[in-house]
Amino acid sequence: MTSTTGTQFDIVVVGAGIAGLCASIGLAQQGHKVTVLESAHELAPIGIGIHIPPNATLALKHLGLLERLEKDAFYPTSFVFRRWEDSAAIAKFPASKPNQEDALPSG
Repeated sequence: MTSTTGTQFDIVVVGAGIAGLCASIGLAQQGHKVTVLESAHELAPIGIGIHIPPNATLALKHLGLLERLEKDAFYPTSFVFRRWEDSAAIAKFPASKPNQEDALPSG
């Protein structure tokens, strides 16, 4: 895919988090020269994972990343909502792997 205007820009993206990397991939796919700046000395996983809602899966599919990420995905068995003050559980809902029709928004 190339830029719709035919103009190539030199673009600097600050931050190699999921948003910065997705923006960089999309811009590079449009034919722009992209440089990503990150203050961390190395890119390494932090935390246990991320929740990717349906609208974000559509963006990842458009970037050609969804199939690769699905190979490492796991699905929660429940969602627990906790009070910030004392971490007390205030609600719990069961969760299941969505079927393909529910996994991506229409459009």
